Amino acid sequence: MKKHEITSILYYVASILFYVAAIIGFCDEASSSSMATVWLCLGSVYMCLGASQHRKDNDDSGKKSDSERTVTVKKEKSDGDGQES
Repeated sequence: MKKHEITSILYYVASILFYVAAIIGFCDEASSSSMATVWLCLGSVYMCLGASQHRKDNDDSGKKSDSERTVTVKKEKSDGDGQES
């Protein structure tokens, strides 16, 4: 595994743990739900960081992003429009 893959997996694991802490906080009647809301927000932030890191890994591995695919398709269409058979 590459370093970036491990990093994205750790972000996902951390987000799951934050979500579990939020669920426990919401279910616990003695604690206030404001702290559980903070855990929920932190879980969402770490989920976004993991997704961003995962996408970065895919871009680094040579896969084309959506915008690069769109540009390639547009170039192929414009190249083929002016030619006659």
